[in-house]
Amino acid sequence: MFVIPDPDLVLVCVRGVRSGAAAPDGLTEVQADVIGAVAAQVFHHPVDDPSTLEPISPAELADAVADPAVRHQMVVGMLGLSLMAHPPDPAGPDRIEAYASALGVDEGLLAATRRYVEGHRRWMLFDFARHSVLRDLAERQVRERGPIPLLEQVGALKGVSEDAALAERFRGLEAYPPGSWGRVLWEFYDQMGWKFPGEKGAVPQVTSEHDWVHVLSGYPPTPMGEIQVTAFMAANLRDDVAFSILFFAMGIYETGAIHVPLAPSHVGTMASVPDGGAQFADALRRGGACTADSLLMDHWAMAERPLAEVREELHVGPKHLPGEDPAPSVPTLVVPQG
Repeated sequence: MFVIPDPDLVLVCVRGVRSGAAAPDGLTEVQADVIGAVAAQVFHHPVDDPSTLEPISPAELADAVADPAVRHQMVVGMLGLSLMAHPPDPAGPDRIEAYASALGVDEGLLAATRRYVEGHRRWMLFDFARHSVLRDLAERQVRERGPIPLLEQVGALKGVSEDAALAERFRGLEAYPPGSWGRVLWEFYDQMGWKFPGEKGAVPQVTSEHDWVHVLSGYPPTPMGEIQVTAFMAANLRDDVAFSILFFAMGIYETGAIHVPLAPSHVGTMASVPDGGAQFADALRRGGACTADSLLMDHWAMAERPLAEVREELHVGPKHLPGEDPAPSVPTLVVPQG
């Protein structure tokens, strides 16, 4: 869960993240934009130019910040920002490891980040898999339906088999009440021309879970929208696996280091959007305010309820910045900030 530091610690934390993320020649433009946007929109402590903030050493940062959750969040922030630099800083993992060590933080995906920087893609994926929330989703599905349906869905992705019961369940969402979360998800799939999970050529249910959150949060399945919806989910997912989904999305849509079926990889998405840093920060802000684990919750249990009502109950508030919405029938409100 996303943690807001005490007001008197915000600047120290921002300095710490900046110090761990910055290469010897300084922050990239995207890194500076993200730090500035998060400081202003999420922490309510505007910073004129993050690049000019005074560095802070690992020992000084450890002396200043005692909360384990905030410490871990800072290390995750350093790692996330390191994935926004192209090419990556070769010294980044060692520098971040020094901060993690001083802060007493054991973040498993530091190893995966190191593998990425070193160009070892297979080892990166191995380290990612060991600490990934995707394992939780797969295990939950096996508990609920057994291992055979999961294997059938893998076969469906390859176009050689199908999970008929699962496909029928998703197709049945068309009959749900207009404006309901489930009906809007059906409209989303229909609008995109996607096959339903279980059908031949469709993604497995494990990876479709985040489509419910696309609809809930109002972020489209564009490269930037995928980064936004993942930031939203990471902000309300439990701490030990939250960064794993952000690492996964950044690997596909920002670094291009991860290749998955049906999702072309991209490099430099954040820099391609004029307000990318602000959009990323706003997704973190909204996700942090959400009172449920939006990815791992039981979406089907609320599928017949009005989407607008679900958003209100879970404190999924309006966006502060306009953008494409995947749910035209129940659009996410936008409240511009002065």
